[in-house]
Amino acid sequence: MRTLKDAFLKLMNIVSKIELLVSEVLLAALIVATVIGTLTRYFLGKPFTWMEEFQLACVVWIVFVAAAVAFHERAHVAIEMVVDLFPRRVQDVINILIGIVVLFTLGYLFKTSFAYIQVFIRSGRTTPILDLPYAIVYGIVPVSCILMMLEYFHGLLDPPQEDDEEVAL
Repeated sequence: MRTLKDAFLKLMNIVSKIELLVSEVLLAALIVATVIGTLTRYFLGKPFTWMEEFQLACVVWIVFVAAAVAFHERAHVAIEMVVDLFPRRVQDVINILIGIVVLFTLGYLFKTSFAYIQVFIRSGRTTPILDLPYAIVYGIVPVSCILMMLEYFHGLLDPPQEDDEEVAL
């Protein structure tokens, strides 16, 4: 059993690095494309007609992949000072309830987004200029839900140490 946990933690550390790399590469591509698009529009008077579609796809992917990264880094917004007012046992119960709500919400988002992706696949709908299938553009949403759930369990199995927590400014 111990080796299964270790294997999961090792796999999730690799997955987390891939998530971060994908987010960074997409953000860099978005910035470079936006700068080039702006320069060509203002200085050459010939904007790229496909730029908006590319930017939309990048933003969607960045937001959802980075959300999984935020789960790994424990960087999502949390109001811990209210929970910290309670005794330890009550804090544990509140944290369990929060976990249930988080997993339920991600499960619902997965189910709903997966249904939308199936509609995009059946309809064959694509973006007007780049002809990108919307199933690819928005397909990251259900994948991200799964990644966030895995990252949530990763955080439960590998909780932060007391000296790991950052001091709020």
